[in-house]
Amino acid sequence: ADYRNLMAAAMRGDCDACLLHVDQLKRRCVEQFKDGSLDLEHLAAVDDLCELVARAMRASDPVRPYHVNLSLFTSIPDFWAIGQLFPIVPIHHLEQRPAVNGVLLDLTCDSDGKMDRFIGGKPTLPLHELGGRGGAGRAGGEEGYYLGMFLGGAYQEALGGLHNLFGGPSVVRVSRADGPHCFAVTRA
Repeated sequence: ADYRNLMAAAMRGDCDACLLHVDQLKRRCVEQFKDGSLDLEHLAAVDDLCELVARAMRASDPVRPYHVNLSLFTSIPDFWAIGQLFPIVPIHHLEQRPAVNGVLLDLTCDSDGKMDRFIGGKPTLPLHELGGRGGAGRAGGEEGYYLGMFLGGAYQEALGGLHNLFGGPSVVRVSRADGPHCFAVTRA
């Protein structure tokens, strides 16, 4: 059943389902090997199949670099220094499902300004397609594409210094306003 589910997901082009089914297939075959109902040769063949599927899924879902106007060293230095993860989500195009897997690159003068570890243990962040190549350009012809980075706050700002080529990132404060589902947004 796992093999059939894997093949059906592959035919649909559903990468997430393929990875789930390949993991289930591998676990089941390892259990069968431990029970003695599957020999080493067949387990090796399943392992090769699983690796092939995982490689194909990674190749079909390329990671795109997105340049962000901030410095990891000033905005969230604990990401760089101790590997602390911060929730980051698109706050633009909320009516659309993100279709691109990306990593975030800051605009500092060195190579350490790369975010490729995100909440949930994933090496990429689901983002929206932007105009141009490699994350360059604007989403839907708009002025910009905005991401929310949460749980940074004053502590992270106090740790950081000005290390961004274009100055500090924009900061907004969102607070509850009168009425249901109402918020006040203040630009700091």
